[in-house]
Amino acid sequence: MPRMAEFQTAFPDTKLQIITRDQNADFDPRDCDAVILFGTGGLDGAESRLIFGETMIAVCHPDLRHDGKLIGLPALAQQRLLHLSNSDHNRDWDRFFAGSGLTIPSPAPHDSFHSYMVYLRAIQNGLGIGIGWRPILNEFLENGSLVIASVHECQTARGYYCSVTPSGGSKAGAALFLDWIGNSE
Repeated sequence: MPRMAEFQTAFPDTKLQIITRDQNADFDPRDCDAVILFGTGGLDGAESRLIFGETMIAVCHPDLRHDGKLIGLPALAQQRLLHLSNSDHNRDWDRFFAGSGLTIPSPAPHDSFHSYMVYLRAIQNGLGIGIGWRPILNEFLENGSLVIASVHECQTARGYYCSVTPSGGSKAGAALFLDWIGNSE
């Protein structure tokens, strides 16, 4: 989102409307001219570009790092870990701890969130430690509303891809957006 103002300033004649899936589960991305999708690739059969890969980091409110030091994986596994319950992210903590030999307990019902925005607010309010992603959380890390909780980071094969859909294939604005987002960060 912080970069969208830059796009609209550079290309004021290109209409850009942002629709998110977390509140529109039945939304069909093919109804758009260009889409940004999370996964291991873009939209099937569409021209796509990787915007950035997934790097998972453990983040929390600054007060949860009482001594200011990063938490090691064994101690992190004992903390109150907040979870996203949607299908893309419900196993993120398992991915984060993969290969460590540590097991984390199943989350309490009140520590699991379907909406990313509610999840993010829970982390910012100090309810527990959550998984975050670079560069999505960079602005929160820079302004100090979140801090990195652990030195461990986890890179996966997933990422964010921009795809031009078949309906956007003949529209200059869709190609312009794909070129812009695929070449900036």
